[in-house]
Order: sequence, then C-alpha cells, then structure tokens
Amino acid sequence: MKRNTLILIILMVPVTAFSQKVMTLKECYEKAYAVAPSTAEKEAYNNIWQIKDKNLSKGWLPSLDANGSFIYNSSVVDVSEMLPAAMAGLIEPLPHEQYKITVDINQVIYDGGAIKGARALEMADLNINEKQTETDLYKLRGQINSYYFNLLLLDRQKELLQNYMELMNKRITSMNSALASGVILKSDIDVITSEKIKLEQQLSENGIRKASLLKILSGITGSEIDASTEFMLPATGDKLTDELTRSELQIFDLRKEQLDASRQVIQSKRMPKAFGFATLGYGNPPGSNFFKDEFAPYYILGAGVKWNIFDWNRVKNEKQ
Repeated sequence: MKRNTLILIILMVPVTAFSQKVMTLKECYEKAYAVAPSTAEKEAYNNIWQIKDKNLSKGWLPSLDANGSFIYNSSVVDVSEMLPAAMAGLIEPLPHEQYKITVDINQVIYDGGAIKGARALEMADLNINEKQTETDLYKLRGQINSYYFNLLLLDRQKELLQNYMELMNKRITSMNSALASGVILKSDIDVITSEKIKLEQQLSENGIRKASLLKILSGITGSEIDASTEFMLPATGDKLTDELTRSELQIFDLRKEQLDASRQVIQSKRMPKAFGFATLGYGNPPGSNFFKDEFAPYYILGAGVKWNIFDWNRVKNEKQ
C-alpha cells in the first residue's frame, strides 16, 4: 500500500510542475493590446477614413439628376400681332404650356483644390486618431509595468519572509530545548513568538496584495492569471517594443499637418471653379424651340466658371 502511494506521489509531482504557467512582460503587452478598446477604435478609424476618402474622390465623377416639370404661362409672345393682317394667320401663337423631362449631367473640371484639401484633411484626422490611440496604449503599458513589477516584488518579498519564517521556526525549536534545560526564560520565547505572529501577518498581507494585483492584471490582459503563474524578470537587453518614439511626441507635428490641410480647404473656397454640363431632354416645346408645338428630344451642352470674388471676409475669418 505504501509503495503504491509513493508511486502515485512521484507521478503527480511532474504534473504539478508542468502545470505552472510562465508569463513575461512582453506577453502581457500583447494580450492587453489584443483586448484593449483602443485597438478596436484604431481599426474603426481606418474603416471610417476609407469610406470618407472614397466619397470625396467621387467628387470628380459626373453627377446625374433626373428632372421633370410642367409650366403654364399666362402670357406668351404672339408674333402674329407684329405682322400685317394678311399674314397674321400664317404663324400660330406660342403655346402656353411647357412639358419637359430631362437628365442633367454636371462634371467638375477644376475645383480650386477643394477635393484634394478635403482628402488631406481626412488623412490628417486619421493620423491623429491613430497616434492618439497609440498614446492610450502607451499609457496602458505603463499600468502593466506597475502591476507586473509589483508582482515580482511581492514574490521576492514572500520568498524572503518564508526564509525568515523558516529560520524563526528553527530558532523557536532551539529555544524550546534551551527552556527545557533551564537555560532561558519563557518570556524569551514569547518575544520570538510575537515576531513570528507579525511575520505571519506580513505573509497574509502579501497574499492579499498579490491576489488583488493578479485580478487587475487578468482584467487588463483578458487572460486568466492565478497565483501559480510565474512572472519572469525582463532581461536588460530585451527589446520590449519596436516603437522608440513615444506617440504623443508625434501628435504635435500631425496637428500642424491638420492645420495646413484645413487652410487649404478654406482657401479653395475663394478659388475659381470650372465645370461642364449637359442636358438630355424630351419635351414640348423641345428645348428653346418655342415655335415647334410637339414633343421631341433635345440636348444642351455647355461649360461655366464660378468665382466668389467677395465673401465679406468669411474665408479670412476662418483662417484666423
């Protein structure tokens, strides 16, 4: 029976040893980044930017609008009144009604840099949002550092306290032998016993603090970390991150790029705009041919320029 029990104990020891988890600081970073809300925000910012950029780039595509109208004019030009009486009946008066269905096509030829500036502004906003997200992750890394190294200190403290407890137990055993021999007094053992009680309290506080830190670190990393987890001390030469420059130090430059893009968008409001247009229609009278009183197709082609030469200093005020 004793032999079977010994074999069972030997078989269980390796299982217990191998069940111990090992956690490194870099693994904590990776796990925390994977579950951090800021990581999902970064992807969302990129998706939003792609949608906005596509919409802005479509500003160069022609726009198509379908229109229909009916107009009744109470007074129209009657050419027969300007002709001699003998010829008055040869020309019919213009119709009072107008019917038309059209498809209007408008094409931007030059927009003064409005679309380019708007796309640059959206890109600047994206870069700032991404860097702000990286800044939040950098702050999260600082929290992980605090919890991780505090856990290492608690483990070291526990090891020292346990060693001290072992020495104290040996000392109490030795003093009990001395007490039995009449070499020391009972009060001497009581002093050591009181110190042992304080030591037990410190070990208890150590366990409570460690359990609290483990719970917090588990929540941040989204993984189960218990008291059996062993935390590895990072080596001095370990490269814990590829980002050598802190993100918040780059936000200032990105803000400047955002400001430049905003100025470009504002300045484009004062630039001339060139556009082309076309109208495909079907109506009565067709187009501007008012002397033709029947339904017929027609089209109109043209181009134009628009320039806001005075805006009451609105653009100037926006720049300020």
